[in-house]
Amino acid sequence: MTESNLRTEKAVIRSCTESRYHCAIKEPLFSARENMINLHHARDGNVEKVEEILSKYPELINRSDKDGFTALHYAAKYGNLKVVEVLLKLGASADVKSKANTTPLHMSARYCRPYAHYSARSNASSTSLQFMDVSTPSSGFTTTNKTAAIVNTLVRHGANVDAADAYGLTPLHYAAMKGNQQAARALLMNCAAVNSRGVKGMTPLLTACVHGSDDVVCLLLSSGADWSTTDTRMNSVYHITALHGRNNTLKLLLQYGMLFHTLSCEDIFACDLRELIFEFMNGYDARLRDDDMQLPLHEAASYNRAHVVELLVQLAPDTIEDKTDYGMTPLLSAVSSDALEVVKILIGQNADICATDNDGRTAIFIGAKFNAVKVLRLFEYLLDLCRQKDNESSSIRDLVNHPDHNQMTAMHVVCNNGYIEVSKLLYEYGASIEVLNEEEETPLHLAAARGETVSVRQLLDWDKRLLLLRNEDADTPLHLAAKNETLDTKCMTVGLKSFYPVFPGNLLQGVLRKPPVVRFAC
Repeated sequence: MTESNLRTEKAVIRSCTESRYHCAIKEPLFSARENMINLHHARDGNVEKVEEILSKYPELINRSDKDGFTALHYAAKYGNLKVVEVLLKLGASADVKSKANTTPLHMSARYCRPYAHYSARSNASSTSLQFMDVSTPSSGFTTTNKTAAIVNTLVRHGANVDAADAYGLTPLHYAAMKGNQQAARALLMNCAAVNSRGVKGMTPLLTACVHGSDDVVCLLLSSGADWSTTDTRMNSVYHITALHGRNNTLKLLLQYGMLFHTLSCEDIFACDLRELIFEFMNGYDARLRDDDMQLPLHEAASYNRAHVVELLVQLAPDTIEDKTDYGMTPLLSAVSSDALEVVKILIGQNADICATDNDGRTAIFIGAKFNAVKVLRLFEYLLDLCRQKDNESSSIRDLVNHPDHNQMTAMHVVCNNGYIEVSKLLYEYGASIEVLNEEEETPLHLAAARGETVSVRQLLDWDKRLLLLRNEDADTPLHLAAKNETLDTKCMTVGLKSFYPVFPGNLLQGVLRKPPVVRFAC
């Protein structure tokens, strides 16, 4: 017995006990055991063993395991062409489905990727020429055609090239997902639907932009894939490639848009054509919006895709101040994600540092709210730029103290959240610690109510008189701390002791004695 067969027999012994519980009640045990042996031999490519077992037990030809996978599934998955041919010759169903509606074609497209190597591409062939002929493999790519042969054999025996699994995905979706160029080419040559939609409205092209290779993207485009389509969230290929930082894929898609437009133009001069292509690229591609009115530039900025941002700004420089439904500019989106490199690029392109969102929040406010890892450097960079643009310190203070529509400032936010390092930076640049929000609360009120002990200590260190200030309900920070039970006894004692040397004891008692709130009828 060969080493391969010995491994197969041992695997069968281990799995037979499990298989017994997945067989029909009236099915004899030996049938389950022989079925597992058959599946393992199909997986391992043991053609003679498969023929031997099926000649003795022909009823096992379409018998499945506990997941619904048959011998043909395993043979297609592991690229065993000879076993596939034998099984189909003996009557295996080419379109047999597992419990998840997975067919052998799905298995081949998803898992059976050939070994390949790449050589240098010829300088004579441009990328645009790859769009023209789906039947020609990419230059520099050499491989065996075993994957394509399995696909062709299955289709020739009746396999549905557009069969959808439980997720609505076709074999072409999986070929695009795994970058399986040979399977994708074979499926397309067998008339697979290039624009079929799976879960969340994903087409093979959208899937390739997320997971696949540029070669598969080229192949799909040359086969008529609709590059203007979107998923159920209105994300286009441009949004997705920007989101995942696929700069080369984005360039390829933009090039294809240019090529498509070139081929559709007639009777115009070269200079007019260049201008028309430029208008096309700047007037459509980089300006597609999703449901939240986000541009690809917003997506790329949010995920710190600096090279993609540079490309998109070059294509559509006038979109640098465009806002989403929430009023977020690309700069504000970058700040919210602590995308420092993108912030530098956008400000270098004269993005408005003082822009606000729909709630009146500036870049400084948004950065304070999210407190990312690099947020201190981000704040310092933004504030230094403000200083460079205007030497008057008042302009810096105005930006740092700019309130939102609820009269909350960045200092309110960082003290409320306990972001002590950011609060120190804001204070250094002139942030007010006495500023009031709509409820006439200072940052100390918020920190005391939330139990942010470190922020309370820092604020009292800056100015102990903050303990005197009352909100619209006549509460001091100590009242809020006691009411909400947020600060422990030690912290409250520290606050009192730090305050006591400044004022006489009877005055301090008067502070803690809450006066009645007088409300006037309108």
